[in-house]
Amino acid sequence: MRDDPPAALSHSTAAVAIATQHGIPVFDALASTALAWATGRLGLGDGLRLQQDALAGMARTGTAVMLTAAKATLAEAGVAAF
Repeated sequence: MRDDPPAALSHSTAAVAIATQHGIPVFDALASTALAWATGRLGLGDGLRLQQDALAGMARTGTAVMLTAAKATLAEAGVAAF
């Protein structure tokens, strides 16, 4: 994500689409984390809600990879919401 919201939005949107198309919920959840972050940073939607949804997807699939980063982006979205 290297603090490049437009690039993160582009790549994560593509990754979510591919994961959805091929029925890979783990990758969908992981890519949704970056999508939520970029969406929130660009003011294109509710990054906090999207990040909560991404974390729920990670929990459903038992995904621990990037869990710390996902929680950090949730915290960032929460701070930005106030």
